[in-house]
Amino acid sequence: MTDATITDADFGRMMATFAKVTNLPPLSQIAVHQMRILAKDADNNAVATPEGIHQDGFDYVGVFTMARHNVTGGELFIWQNKTDDAPMAMLDPSAGDFCVINDKQLWHSAGDVAPKQSGQGYWDLFVLTARDESVK
Repeated sequence: MTDATITDADFGRMMATFAKVTNLPPLSQIAVHQMRILAKDADNNAVATPEGIHQDGFDYVGVFTMARHNVTGGELFIWQNKTDDAPMAMLDPSAGDFCVINDKQLWHSAGDVAPKQSGQGYWDLFVLTARDESVK
């Protein structure tokens, strides 16, 4: 991640939003995972979550969509239990959308990503993870 990204005002707002929504104590550590999911062609969908329905092992997980270009799919699914027949919620993310979940209580997955039209497409996102150190 570049210094320009870290010092960008929108990056700071994203971090502040995550901390506020999760009610994290001051000076909590937040891990940042910058991702680009690349959909190369219609015959080979990009698998957004190869692990399927899962938890990441943190207290909170946030998915922040930065950009989407020439893609369809990538829906975020929230599950009450890993073995449920259907998700309890779904978000079809656009740039600027975010979803924060309690990773101890809920499960999540994402749909495959494919190009809308010929050529490549991508989904740019940040995944933020944190543990609430005030809860033991």
